[in-house]
Amino acid sequence: MATKIDEELACAPAPVSDHPFLSGIHRPMAAEHTITDLAVDGTIPTALDGCYLRIGPNPIAPDPANYHWFSGDGMVHGLKLANGRAHWYRNRWIRSERVGEALGVPKAPGPRNLFDTVNTNVLAIGGQTYALVEAGSYPVKLGPTLGDQQYDAFGGTLLGSYTAHPHLDPLTGENHAICYSAHNPGEVRHVVVDAHGKVTRELAIPVEHGPMIHDCAITARYVVILDLPVTFSLPAAMAGEPFPYRWNPQHRARVGLLPRNGAAADVIWCDVEPCSVFHVANAYDRADGAVIMDVCAYGTMFGPEAVGPDGAARGLERWTIDPVTGTVAITTIDSTLRNSPVPTNAASASPIAMPMPWPCPPIRRRNSSVIPGCSGTIWWRARGRFTISVRAGIRANSCSSPRPKMRWKVKVGWWVSSWTWRTTPPISWCWTPCASKIRRSAWSTCRIACRQASTATGCRADITTRGDFAS
Repeated sequence: MATKIDEELACAPAPVSDHPFLSGIHRPMAAEHTITDLAVDGTIPTALDGCYLRIGPNPIAPDPANYHWFSGDGMVHGLKLANGRAHWYRNRWIRSERVGEALGVPKAPGPRNLFDTVNTNVLAIGGQTYALVEAGSYPVKLGPTLGDQQYDAFGGTLLGSYTAHPHLDPLTGENHAICYSAHNPGEVRHVVVDAHGKVTRELAIPVEHGPMIHDCAITARYVVILDLPVTFSLPAAMAGEPFPYRWNPQHRARVGLLPRNGAAADVIWCDVEPCSVFHVANAYDRADGAVIMDVCAYGTMFGPEAVGPDGAARGLERWTIDPVTGTVAITTIDSTLRNSPVPTNAASASPIAMPMPWPCPPIRRRNSSVIPGCSGTIWWRARGRFTISVRAGIRANSCSSPRPKMRWKVKVGWWVSSWTWRTTPPISWCWTPCASKIRRSAWSTCRIACRQASTATGCRADITTRGDFAS
């Protein structure tokens, strides 16, 4: 039975509003909570040992008439998992000056830079856990239970703003970032933080109009700079808008290839079709000298009345950046994916098969069918982009040693697996995984065929289809 402890720190509930980022799933939480010994449906793998953290805007006293989603007070959430148990959940506001005053508590100690609202990302850097934001505030170092917070310029080595999305080089342990600030619209900075959490490089790169650069990418040779047409808007700032960035069709859209240890004059600028990019899936160097980068792109972003992201998503795209011709060729990988691809750090700056997008809620359908006798086939059809995972099992007179074997073959459209024998695990239904395959475009005919040893008394296939599909 879970024990719930409501902390004393709370604020007045946000006013009921039809503001899209103050209602529904975005309605702010009004209190901090600690919940211990959470009830678990199912089983938590014992290998999951750590703390799952997320952060996002959670404004204490929002004004619906002048609220932008990117400006809300930060709140970090944590879920501690260990030994197959969910030990606790906690949520804590980042103790900015505004939050401390509103809650009547001390603000978090440490140096400030420009502003101190931190609400965008949470990462491990140099052995510490940091809450991050771009364009102004220093990072906030978080303690293991989230209550201990300290603004930290990486031990005093960071001279200006940081980013919400640094990229880790798994070979060196360095984090690379492209940082910007509305207070200095004529430059962005390449910042490198080493494996010990200290800044070792802070290179200024001249730009125009003050571009908003939310993310970047790294390859073995380059840091990739996304200088795209969302820029600082002086009229928006003078009007008191909390997020003064707007779509600027007059801004030249370009991608910069900065040699990892190069100077600002060494950046190779390549023109690209005007668009907006929040997040990069990954990037790597191709053998012919081109750079391959996968991004989630939007046609435009932040129109005159925007209170949050408002652009039309183009999906996951592959950009082939040619440093010789100074051009970028764009192809669509998947038009259904929207945002926040998450590659593993181990694959950073190297080719990967496919990033994992989030959020993109999958459609799931499961169909279990029994194949009579000792062999048979299940047929089904699906259309769209989907992943099919199949496990097949046999009912044996006994699953004890010697265990029965089964043989399977899976066909998904044009793809056919080979027949494979597998010894089944020692359980009543002797399940074994069969195949997992991605398929897209037209209708595909899919089937699984199973054959068993003579010790089996039945065969069953359990089919799960995930993705955007029709069937």
